[in-house]
Amino acid sequence: MVGVSPSLPVKCGLPQHQRKIVEDLWCDGFVTITGLLSAGDTATLQGECVKLMQESDVETWSESAKYAGKYRVPVFRNAEWSVLGNIAGLSGSVDAILDDLLTNEQLAGVLRSVLGNNYKIRQMGIRRSEGTDPGMRMHQDARGEFGMAVLLNDVPDAGGTTAFLPGSHRFPLTSVEAGMPFIHPKYLRRWAKPATGRPGDVCLFFNKTWHGRMPAVDAKPHDAIMLSLFGAGYEMGAHDLPEGVVQNLRPELRRLLDPSCGLRHLQNGRYLIVGGEEQSSRLIDEAYRVPSNTLHPSQFLRLLRLAFEAGRPVKRWLKG
Repeated sequence: MVGVSPSLPVKCGLPQHQRKIVEDLWCDGFVTITGLLSAGDTATLQGECVKLMQESDVETWSESAKYAGKYRVPVFRNAEWSVLGNIAGLSGSVDAILDDLLTNEQLAGVLRSVLGNNYKIRQMGIRRSEGTDPGMRMHQDARGEFGMAVLLNDVPDAGGTTAFLPGSHRFPLTSVEAGMPFIHPKYLRRWAKPATGRPGDVCLFFNKTWHGRMPAVDAKPHDAIMLSLFGAGYEMGAHDLPEGVVQNLRPELRRLLDPSCGLRHLQNGRYLIVGGEEQSSRLIDEAYRVPSNTLHPSQFLRLLRLAFEAGRPVKRWLKG
């Protein structure tokens, strides 16, 4: 029955099993879905992604700026992780499996509840955690961004993987306003929840949810396919997607990646996703409708930033 759930700020007409996924996503800011990929498809993704990483050129992350706006890029690597972006068109089998995944109604129904019908993919790439990671402090990403991660290896513990602060996408303040850039993630282990799982699991998350990485010393390296999505009414960065790549994609990936469809090129070089849904009721919009003066326990975190800012001159004096 269509109605407004006590835990959801929008109407949800999905079947119960999908509705539960959407409710968990809205409650925590992230959710993991199992069973979307077969064992065979998961094994194919594992093998193909390892092959793509091995066959690509490698650059250090410090060299990434010279590839800004380009579609074909090398693997960017540092001591903790490696990333190969824009993998669409590099492997026909990977494209086919991801196209089937994105048209799987269990997943597609959830994505429509969050983003509406006319969402687009900004980025699709492979991320490898190398096993040794000092951690990444809690942060948020671009306005309107929604993340999807397809796990390709076992991720049994928190070390080196993304961890989320549950419910923080509904906080009335940003991670910066709460002083998160000053706090090492190891001090947040008690509250942060890692995106652990098995090969083939799919993790969905609002990029507005405060997230970072827990430190790791001897964790096993693991790969994931990472996708960044935006709904109509939001802006995203641009790159020079070659026409030859677009024409060879299967229908759903083509719709999601084709820069000539559903996008308006802006003067600032970015794209605006269009589709007439900017005023519709979507969860991605609700995540940005929390007034900054809302009474909420997280407001006390603003004092942390004030304390850290006040302590900076003292710290510099002690060092100098």
